[in-house]
Amino acid sequence: MKATYSIGTSSTISLSVTVGTEGFAQSKIYLRKEGEKPLLLATSASDDGNISKQALGDSTNLKDGVLAIYTMIDLSAISDGNVAAAMQKITATYDISGGPSGSTTIKMDDDDIAKLIDTKVATITKAIVLI
Repeated sequence: MKATYSIGTSSTISLSVTVGTEGFAQSKIYLRKEGEKPLLLATSASDDGNISKQALGDSTNLKDGVLAIYTMIDLSAISDGNVAAAMQKITATYDISGGPSGSTTIKMDDDDIAKLIDTKVATITKAIVLI
């Protein structure tokens, strides 16, 4: 499910991503604007999928964009009998700040995650519309 965040007119917008998983994870933040190629803004540096607070840019450059946050989770190290339970424990939160409403925490919705138990992979796609 898409979330929205008001970015105002003259501020720096920041975002952090926190992933909870028993597996290995990789996250990426893209800025998507109609008619333009997606712009990679940040990537997780470790295998936990977390991205520490990153300044994404000035609100004038981000206006009318969508932050698309993609997380891929690999549960191949989890035994077959425990994969379903590990999938149920996956969480993701997105802390965004810099706009007129201050700091906001956005949580992963159930429809943001695709769980492929047979292949032990989960993907999370979160869209934050910047208004």
